[in-house]
This record gives sequence, C-alpha cells and structure tokens, in this order.
Amino acid sequence: MRLRGTPERLMAHLVRQHPGIPDALATARERVGTTKIKREVAPYQAAALYALARGCDFEGAHLLEIGTALGFSACMLAQAAPAARLTTLNPRDDEMALARAALSVFERVKPVVARSEDYITHYGGPYLDMVFVDGDHEGVAHDFPWFNWVRPGGMMVFHDYSPDGTGRPCRPVWDAVNAFAAHLERDFDVHIVDDGGIGMAGWVRRTGEMAP
Repeated sequence: MRLRGTPERLMAHLVRQHPGIPDALATARERVGTTKIKREVAPYQAAALYALARGCDFEGAHLLEIGTALGFSACMLAQAAPAARLTTLNPRDDEMALARAALSVFERVKPVVARSEDYITHYGGPYLDMVFVDGDHEGVAHDFPWFNWVRPGGMMVFHDYSPDGTGRPCRPVWDAVNAFAAHLERDFDVHIVDDGGIGMAGWVRRTGEMAP
C-alpha cells in the first residue's frame, strides 16, 4: 500500500475500498471516548491500519501492537481482523487501565503492561502476521527485533515516520526507519503520507530477511 494525498482524499480512497471503515471509526471513538492524546493516530491513518489488517482476518492470525495508549488503534485493528488475536503493549498502568475498558468487548485482544524490549526477551511465538509500532519514539530501535518474529509475507508498520519541517516531526522514528531501509536495501512496501509530509511506513517481510 503506497498512498499520498490530503487526509480527506486518503480517507475517501480507503473507504471506497473498505466501506466498513466509517462504522469502525465510530465504534473506536465510542469505546475510547472523546479524550485524544498527542500520540493517537489520525483518522485517515486509523483507516489505513484497518485496510492493512483486513488481510489478517483469519483463524490463527496473530497481530502485535507496540504502544496501546488509550486503545484507539487497537480498536481499529480488532474490528478489521476479528478472527485474529491481537496483543497490545504499553508500559503505562494508567493508560492501560483505560485501554482495557475500551477493548473489553473484543475477546481476542490481550492488553499487556510491558515494554516491547522486555516482552520480547521471553516471547516464544507464535510468528506474527502484522506488527504496528507506535510506542516509545526515542527508543524505536528497540522494536526492530520484532521484525524477526514476523512471518514471511507478514508486515511491520511504523507510525510517525515524519521528517523535520512537517506538522508532526519525529526525527527518531524517521532516522531509525531510514536506517532499517538501508539495512534491508529496499524501499517500503507500505508508505502512507499526507500532504503535510506526515507518514507511516513499513515492510512485508521477505524470506531470509532479518533485523540486525
């Protein structure tokens, strides 16, 4: 998925492909409430996540989210792939208490209070069909080892891939993701950028590819 345009055009394009997006967005907002935090994905980005996760809607699929916050993006992933199991990580107890309440209607969603770099030390599988990273931006390099748990054909997607000079710059993610692209020696498979330069980026893992 490679898309570029205004938020409105991106949303319209995604809704044409996936008519369930407006209802999913409304449900996610209802579950999470009107409180928004700076780290929350924009509506068109939530729509893109929904579209990406639709391919994981099958029994035996496993998704991982790094950075639950209040649970908005997890609500979108859960609705896009109701047959899959989703684990969502957040180290903050206060946020996770609210997220658990928001996500309680989704039986296959497991919120876990943990940092991704700690959780991976005792993780033994299963392999993952999708990983969405929106956690500690300063420490995003700690999340790249999860790429090795993505099955070939599965994807890993990063939020806040935005350079300096945009409306929402995030230099640590920009630099780390570009460095990983150099390591893989190839361009993104997923690249969604609005007209302000704010983006999401990621890859579909190929057989033999490994994080450093």
